Amino acid sequence: MFSQRAHRCFQVLITTIAMMGGAAAVFPMQTAQAAQSGATAQTTPVPRTVEREYGKPIPAYAKWGKIAVAQAKRCHPKAAVVDYLHLGRTVVSGTVAEEAFRLWMREGTKEWGILVRVQFNPQTDELIRVTCQNLR
Repeated sequence: MFSQRAHRCFQVLITTIAMMGGAAAVFPMQTAQAAQSGATAQTTPVPRTVEREYGKPIPAYAKWGKIAVAQAKRCHPKAAVVDYLHLGRTVVSGTVAEEAFRLWMREGTKEWGILVRVQFNPQTDELIRVTCQNLR
């Protein structure tokens, strides 16, 4: 059988494909080729709430966490993100909320923390601003 790590990697892959809109969105060429050859594909509905391992739901801040990690990689392109901590949400005004994240970065033998703040409109989920600050 598969190891736990291989099983977890497979679960993450399936979850990612489901979140991206299914196999047709992720593999458009293969899906188009299958349609041309007359092959029929069985589709199964994807649940709207994707759950992580152990049945825990994906937190509401996960979307903003992905943006925070992407911003950290833009600020420090040679560094790797080693750790990630959600610090919380702050409501700035009726149309602006802010999610704060502390990320631990590593480049070679150097390690440091950065604070990433993601501001967005909570009613429309529109991104307003992303800031990155070193904590050295």
